[in-house]
Amino acid sequence: HGTFKAPSASVDQSALIAESSSVWYNATVMDNVKVGKTSSLQDLSVTGSGTEIGSFVTVGAGASIGAKAKLMDRVIIGAGAKLGDSVVVESDAIVAPGAEIASGVTVKANEYWQGSPAEMVRSLASEEADGIVKLANHSADLASKHHMESLKGVTAVESQRERFSENPHAFIEDLSEVPSNNPEVTRRGLIFNDSQ
Repeated sequence: HGTFKAPSASVDQSALIAESSSVWYNATVMDNVKVGKTSSLQDLSVTGSGTEIGSFVTVGAGASIGAKAKLMDRVIIGAGAKLGDSVVVESDAIVAPGAEIASGVTVKANEYWQGSPAEMVRSLASEEADGIVKLANHSADLASKHHMESLKGVTAVESQRERFSENPHAFIEDLSEVPSNNPEVTRRGLIFNDSQ
């Protein structure tokens, strides 16, 4: 898997985005940002200048990460969360959707924070910690699909649309051909939930 940068994402040329990581639609990545492997900066998220993001990190849709923040490995920042400047989120931690963390605060490893202002409400359960990497791998799989779709020209899209109108199953088979980097889950099972 390569790096996926959505066509509408704004990524400063000084930003370093590692392999299998993704910057989604209308996300903004400021200058001197470093993103580790298999991390995802989702739709409409904003990542401030000088921020360092580890591997297997998911920054949810609409989340805002202040300047010079540090998100270590295996972290989830929930949708719409707001992290101030110089916030540190240690490994294996989750910040809930909509949480607001003031500048300079440290979220310790294995903690779950929520609220506004956010505070630690509990330790992570082992299945939640396992889910952090699964979510990151799932985002990498989806990024691969979006990357392949974004490379198609108008002719290929029109051809695919025509095939779908004639045979909807052919379209589903096309989607299931996208390789998955997550050996636990097949592409078809993830998208269509037909493995249950």
